[in-house]
Amino acid sequence: MKNLINDLNLASKLEYNMQPIHPEPVNLVAIARQSVVDFINLGMEEKYPIEWNTDEALTACVINGDKELLRRAIGNLITNSQTHNPDGCTISVCVRKSDTEYKIVVEDNGVGVTDEKLEKLNQEIEKAEKKLRWAEQEEKRLIHQAKTLTRKERTHRLCTRAAMLESYLPHPEAVTDEQVSLFLKLLFRQDSTRQLMEKVFAGNDNFEE
Repeated sequence: MKNLINDLNLASKLEYNMQPIHPEPVNLVAIARQSVVDFINLGMEEKYPIEWNTDEALTACVINGDKELLRRAIGNLITNSQTHNPDGCTISVCVRKSDTEYKIVVEDNGVGVTDEKLEKLNQEIEKAEKKLRWAEQEEKRLIHQAKTLTRKERTHRLCTRAAMLESYLPHPEAVTDEQVSLFLKLLFRQDSTRQLMEKVFAGNDNFEE
């Protein structure tokens, strides 16, 4: 059940764009076949025979997808067939192609999920979705808070530096913004000023005032 809940959390993260996806061209037939081979190589119990029922003529179904997430999804479905059929079942895996879509189908001939388990599963899904909705809202709040702090910090910085500049101006109350702008342009165009600034910003204290 714990693994199932983790997968539900992953599904909800994907729904709310909280899980990074790495899409690339992948062959669904190759991924599904390898998933079946991996389970067979793990030594599945005899009461869980697994069949590969894809049409032999279908060798490639290429899409843009996340290879690892697709393999995980197929593996989870196969595992669920075993988990919910303790007395055994035949598991079938195949890839189907139509004019408009590709399908990976994992099915079994077992008893399926009981109503009680299905209800419990739905409750866990609801809990997971609530947690993720809260996390998404909290993330948005923190991002907004960070932007607000950044604006406040910039405003504080501008005010502080403007006050520093004004302290060096004669009769600052009589100086216009245009005069200050002209003064700064003339000041920073001088080579000596630029050289002095480079020394200051480089942490070199060996300069004359």
